[in-house]
This record gives sequence, structure tokens and C-alpha cells, in this order.
Amino acid sequence: FPSHDIRGLGVELITDRSIRDRYKVFEIGLRQTLLELSKLRNATLVFALDVPELGIDNGCSGASKVLNLGFVEIGDLVSVGDPQLCFVSRKEYDERTAAYRKLVRKVVSEFPMVLLFDPADVFCDQKVCKGYDSEFGFLYWDHDHLSEAGSRLYAEGLVRFLMLQQR
Repeated sequence: FPSHDIRGLGVELITDRSIRDRYKVFEIGLRQTLLELSKLRNATLVFALDVPELGIDNGCSGASKVLNLGFVEIGDLVSVGDPQLCFVSRKEYDERTAAYRKLVRKVVSEFPMVLLFDPADVFCDQKVCKGYDSEFGFLYWDHDHLSEAGSRLYAEGLVRFLMLQQR
């Protein structure tokens, strides 16, 4: 909805440019979006939290991508890694995303008709958030974008979540 404008890593609230705190802008935008969507009839609303990011330092991939600029090739910051080392600690993930997750849970709790899907339930256990799964393979293209395999794992987790909500 047009109440906010995202520019790179920053956001700007068009209706009140004096608000500079990006979490406050996000909160206002999220609340307004959920308010508008909650007016829909015969709709199931699902808010999905962000997928856990591996982070560049802990990233890995089945095949690195290379950008060829003609005169130079630039490789991914994410390198081919040992599948057993392809993870970020759950503690690091939880600490890094605590403010975001708390804010989303607070706003979504104001809209009881909105289901909250947490992909961390699919990608993480108590110790790690995995970037490799023995059944699916490498789950990310880079530090925070899912591969086809990761997208399939995500989809299966979302379907399981929705099936449990129908009971």
C-alpha cells in the first residue's frame, strides 16, 4: 500500500516523513496492510516471517555464481562449502532477528484472523538453522535467497502449517 516508500535498506513513511525509525515505519506499514487485507471476505491471510539468512560468513552453495563483466569475473561471496558446515547457529539467528520477530508478532496478534507462519520452524532446530538438508540439498543460492531445493522445503513446511490450521 502506498503509505511507505522503500529505498534500498531504508524506508520512508510518505504520510509522516518525520518518523525516521525504520522499525516504526515498518510497524505502521504492516498494521495498515493487515488492516486493509482483513477487510477481504472469504480470504485466508497468512503472514510469513522472513526466511532465516545464513549470512555471508556462514553461507554455502552447491555451485557458486559468477558475474562476467567482460573484462573481469566477480565470484559469489558465498563459496562451495562442506554441507555439514552449512548453517548459522540458532542463537545467532535469534539474536539478529529478535527485534523484527517481536515487532511482527506484536502487530499480527492484533489481527486474530491472520495466521503467522514461521519458516524457522522448517529450517531450524534448537541449535542451528540449516543451509543444507540431506533430502533436499543446498537450500540457498546465497546468504539469504532460497534455491529451488530450499523453496521446495519451504513450500512443504507451509503446506503442513496450513493443513494443521484446518483441523
